[in-house]
Amino acid sequence: MNLNSKDILARLLATENVTVTHKNAQTASFNVRDRVLTLPMWDDMDSNTYDHLVGHEVGHALYTPEDGWHDAVCSKGQAYKSFLNVVEDARIEKMIQARYPGLRKSFISSYKKMLGEGFFGGDIDTINTFDLIDRINTYFKAGRSAGVRIERDEMTWINEIENLETWEDVVDVTDRLFSFCKKKKDEELEQLEDFISSPENQEEEEQDEDSEYDAFDHEDDYDDEDSESNSTDVEQASQQDESKSVGSEEADEDEEPMNASDMSSSPEEEDEMISKTDKMLRKNISNEHGDNDDCDFRTIDISNAPIDGRIVSYKTIINDYMTPKTPEGEHCYFSENIRMGLRIGRKMYRKFLLENKKTVNYMVKEFEMKKSASAYSRQSISKTGVIDPVKMNSYLYNDDIFRKVSVTMDGKNHGMIMYMDWSGSMADDLNATISQLLNLVLFCKQVSIPFRVYAFTDRGDDISECDPSSNVNTHMNTTGYYEGFRLLEMFNSEMNRNDFNKMAEICLALSKCYSNHRSWTCPNVLMLGGTPLDECIVAALQIHDEFKAKTNVDIVNTIFLTDGDSHPVLARTQEDERAWHTRINNLYDNYGSRVLYLNDPVTKKRYRVSGYRDVGTSTLLKIYRERTKSVTVGYRIMSPSWGSFKYQLPSSVSWSVGTDLCKKMRADRFVVLPPVLGYDRCFAIAGGRFLATSNGGIEVDSDASKAKIRTAFKKANNSRKGSRKMLSDLIETIS
Repeated sequence: MNLNSKDILARLLATENVTVTHKNAQTASFNVRDRVLTLPMWDDMDSNTYDHLVGHEVGHALYTPEDGWHDAVCSKGQAYKSFLNVVEDARIEKMIQARYPGLRKSFISSYKKMLGEGFFGGDIDTINTFDLIDRINTYFKAGRSAGVRIERDEMTWINEIENLETWEDVVDVTDRLFSFCKKKKDEELEQLEDFISSPENQEEEEQDEDSEYDAFDHEDDYDDEDSESNSTDVEQASQQDESKSVGSEEADEDEEPMNASDMSSSPEEEDEMISKTDKMLRKNISNEHGDNDDCDFRTIDISNAPIDGRIVSYKTIINDYMTPKTPEGEHCYFSENIRMGLRIGRKMYRKFLLENKKTVNYMVKEFEMKKSASAYSRQSISKTGVIDPVKMNSYLYNDDIFRKVSVTMDGKNHGMIMYMDWSGSMADDLNATISQLLNLVLFCKQVSIPFRVYAFTDRGDDISECDPSSNVNTHMNTTGYYEGFRLLEMFNSEMNRNDFNKMAEICLALSKCYSNHRSWTCPNVLMLGGTPLDECIVAALQIHDEFKAKTNVDIVNTIFLTDGDSHPVLARTQEDERAWHTRINNLYDNYGSRVLYLNDPVTKKRYRVSGYRDVGTSTLLKIYRERTKSVTVGYRIMSPSWGSFKYQLPSSVSWSVGTDLCKKMRADRFVVLPPVLGYDRCFAIAGGRFLATSNGGIEVDSDASKAKIRTAFKKANNSRKGSRKMLSDLIETIS
């Protein structure tokens, strides 16, 4: 890069002989008092980004007054300063681009590249969950086409900022915007306090641990002692969160808008109000390109190592793990225990079919109707050019005497791969989850949709600790697997009827094993363990390719069902003396001091990882989506009580948004989560008694009117489909 030409460019843009210095600075800057423009010596920066940063600082040189800037930021706190940064940046960048139109391409190209690499603190879906000031910042920097969500009532601020001309206008808008956002934050905290203390939430807190979880044996209840302790813990957590959320400062509803002197905030409020995107953008630019020895950059490749040895087939589960080793009558604890489990499974499966088969058949019929309607919508009728003998006699008064042909465009063939969390926290919801799963696979089997179902666990071979001698063939700086990571194959579309029924019985028996009325003990290798979701996603890359090649489907729908965050995936690194056992979440943070890049060796794309704890999972899902072109759907089982719900939300989702999500989930039994977890669609499903399937029972009084009977019938029918959320979504997707 020719530094002399950049000197001349900066002076020409500024229309004055400003002093230009080049040094190993962390970012470009302009001293508005001394008129000194500092340009960093970044050899690895492309010309668009360099021109964008030069243009930005020249904009400050031309339009930002030194005295006004100092007076505005000296006494009002860091939060107010971040608001002022955002508003003033929008003004000076608009004006410098209007003055020099050639810079527009550099600004747009540079900011969009930074947005795609997470410089703003996350991708666009994550930013859309941030506060108004962050969305305003991204909107003006990355442009309208970036997809920033701006509500209708927020467009007033967008219009005002777009029309800013003078520094005084900037200060005026910043004062009012800061006052508006602070008041809104206080109102959200008050609403959160009211929600936590509401009778409905208190009732959910009490019922959360006392609800019935067994879809077949309704007499199964929680242990009273455990329930009381868990309920007490949740109540204590709620009280602590309540005291934290209320804050030390309450705004009077009748109070006048804040004056400049009222804008100083407590340290806690400062952290809440500061623009995340402004802070992260400056930090990431500095770390990425600046001479910052404190920032640690690491690059890890996604593993393509074979995973055949980590897949436990359904035949192995049936014939090895769940087959008695001794003849019946011969005393053997293991064999007798397995026989007891199989007897329980057969009884539960018969009951399941009796209660669910009619509903599945009904949904199959509904699917066929939707499929026919979809085919009809793709149908077109055209003339063949061949005369129709039947119509030929009407040629004197009808020009249409040709035969017609109906052409139906082919639809897309769908397949399904599902990965189910086999962790200990699933124990209470396992019975209802297996019931939901069986509804799904029975439907797929009847309509001939290719499918596979795996359960991911870290209890393979009953090993939960990593063996340092394992994965010795893993390349340096490449992801790997825990020794105990396994994918248990539960079902696939190629199973014969006998194996399918046996596997269904085993799954139901395993769910019974973890009920309070435990009547048998499952083999160690099938016990619930941890949540290696990230490792599952890495393994799913290979499974997808093999499944699609074998089934020849056009679209693969990939479903991940879990009830919590993943354990971090492992990587082999050079610095580790054992050359193993480094968790990738230790290679990045939310402060920009550690940044990880994940490389996909197939697509040759590089993905920047820096942020909250769940950003690793969302990045791996993004890699999966972009490599496979699969439709990814996430289902997260969550408690409907606020005390538990808030801890299961992604870190980037604000509590005010979480409150609305929790209310909606209680009403509908599920809610669509913000797309920050990396899925194409992600649903939170209410756990506990809400997860159980309904079979559409109608309850009305003997003297009920026709209207009441009709209403009860509609409600029962909606409940029958609504309680099978995964199946209903799949039907909507593929029909």
